[in-house]
Amino acid sequence: MAKNKRMINNVPLSDRGLQYGDGCFTTILVEDGQAKAWELHLQRLRWGLDSLAIDVDNIAEIKSSIDMAAKACQHGIVKLIITRGSGGRGYSPSKESQPHWWVTTHQIPTHYLDPAWRAAGVSLGLSHVNLARQPLLAGFKHLNRLEQVLVKQDIEKHQWQDAVVLDTEQKVVETSNGNLFWTKNGEFFTPDLSFCGIKGIARCQLIRKLQSQGHRVHRVSVKVDSVKSADTVIMCNSIMGIVHVTSVDGVRLRNSDLEKFEVALDEA
Repeated sequence: MAKNKRMINNVPLSDRGLQYGDGCFTTILVEDGQAKAWELHLQRLRWGLDSLAIDVDNIAEIKSSIDMAAKACQHGIVKLIITRGSGGRGYSPSKESQPHWWVTTHQIPTHYLDPAWRAAGVSLGLSHVNLARQPLLAGFKHLNRLEQVLVKQDIEKHQWQDAVVLDTEQKVVETSNGNLFWTKNGEFFTPDLSFCGIKGIARCQLIRKLQSQGHRVHRVSVKVDSVKSADTVIMCNSIMGIVHVTSVDGVRLRNSDLEKFEVALDEA
C-alpha cells in the first residue's frame, strides 16, 4: 500500500477536501506542550474516517507530527485535517486516491482565557439556521461546515454571544461551537446527536465523569422550551471547557445546579 502523503504549504486543486469537503478534522487542546485527550480525538477521527471509507494507515506518523507541533506550541491548539486526497472530477472517489493530511497550530481565543468572561457566563440566542438531519454524518467533524458558517453569520447579524442551534425537526442540537447540557429537578440532560451535531470531546468527558459520580445523563430529543425551563444550562468544548449559560433566547436561567458541573470539570 502506498504511503499516505502529507501536504504542508499548498492544497492541490484536485484535493477532494477542497472540491467536496471529503474528509475529517479534529481540534486538540495543548497544555504544557502536550496534546490533551488524544485517544478520544483518535476514536472520533477513526469513526469519521470509517464512515467516509477513507483508509489512513499511518496514524503513528500523524501522531508524531501532532506531538512535535504541541511541543513547539506549548499552550494553544493543534488542528489535524485529513482528506481523501486528490481525485478526478465527479463525486465518485477514485480507488487510487491517497489521503492528504495537515497539522497546524493556533492560539486559544483570547476570551476563553479571560476569567471575567468565564465568570459572567454566556447568553445564547436562538439561531434561525437549522441543521439538516443526516445520521450517516452525525457525530464527527467532517469538512463540509457550510451550515456552521451560516449559523455564525446569523449570530454575528444579531450580535449574540452564541446561539442554540436546532435541527430541521426543531429539536435542540448544540451551539455554534459547543455541546449543551442542562439540569431539571436534579436530573442531567444533553441532546441526542443521532441525526446531526458533533459528539464533542468535552461532552464525552463530562458524560463519563457525571456517570462515575452516580448521575444518569439523559440523551434527549427535545424542543428549545425544555432548555429554557432548565434549572442550569452549560455549554462546553475541548478548548474552552465548561461555561455556564445565563440566558436562552431571552429567558434568564437560575443556574442552581452549576456547582455540580464545576465539580465534574475539576475532576475531569
